Amino acid sequence: MAKRIVITGATGQIGRPLSARLLAAGHDLVVLSRNPEHARRVVPGAQDYLAWQPGQSGPWFEAVDGAHAVIGLAGAPFFRKWKTREEFDRVGTGSRILANRGLVDAMRAAAVRPKVCISASAVGYYGFADSDDEVTEVTPTGSDKWAEGNVAWEAEAVRASELGVRTVRLRTGIVLSADEGMAASMVGQYRRGFGPILMPGSQWLPWIHVADEVGLIVFALEDDHVSGPLNASAPEPARFGDFARAMGRVVGKHVWLRVPGIFMRLALGDVADSVLHNRRMVPAKALELGYAFQFRSIEPALRDLLGG
Repeated sequence: MAKRIVITGATGQIGRPLSARLLAAGHDLVVLSRNPEHARRVVPGAQDYLAWQPGQSGPWFEAVDGAHAVIGLAGAPFFRKWKTREEFDRVGTGSRILANRGLVDAMRAAAVRPKVCISASAVGYYGFADSDDEVTEVTPTGSDKWAEGNVAWEAEAVRASELGVRTVRLRTGIVLSADEGMAASMVGQYRRGFGPILMPGSQWLPWIHVADEVGLIVFALEDDHVSGPLNASAPEPARFGDFARAMGRVVGKHVWLRVPGIFMRLALGDVADSVLHNRRMVPAKALELGYAFQFRSIEPALRDLLGG
């Protein structure tokens, strides 16, 4: 049965394929965007495209009223070099806090509240620290600035559950897709024979194929047992060296280059922590609830995405 689903971040790496899948399933999609005309071109076929300013009420409030679900994927891109901690707090964390707060305010004002809210979070909730310990949904939050930011924007999403809306906080790892993200941006280097192992190479990479990222969101939409935190990562997290060597095999090149992590830190600043000191995150709740991953290990995922 067709359901009205309101989505933010529809034009992003996850939002585009998710929107296509929801539309193919016959749902009535309402896209909230700061640039509705751009969203109309990038995500065709939605029921409506509404101008969205999360800090302000407006006609988009009416779209939330009576909707079956709200999916919040909006936020400033994380993987960039932030000039200062203040800029990260204001733009990186602040944009997500404001987005979640606006959506929950609309739910509070609704005569008929949505049944489910799915809110984007990230592996950064657990902090980026050198550790081989497995990270599941019951692992405590970390203590660094990345964890602080995730805790702050998750706290806004939790307010939806206080309204009686089933709320899922999707803690996503590194999303791999064919045209955007880490794998797509690095594959050219590997094809030229200069794909690196970022040292030490033993650091964890909590990755997920974009098809499973979309699949988990749809699973959360449809299964009433899914609520609270949900780790979005493959069952077999890889170490960076394993990822690099798998990339080499997929493109038919020997991986020989070792690059000290300091070079990534020079390029990206503290964001390099997400590659140099990531966590061994596993999707314990998804597996317990019966989600069937399409891609459990790294090399088949890369072959599917990169055509090797």
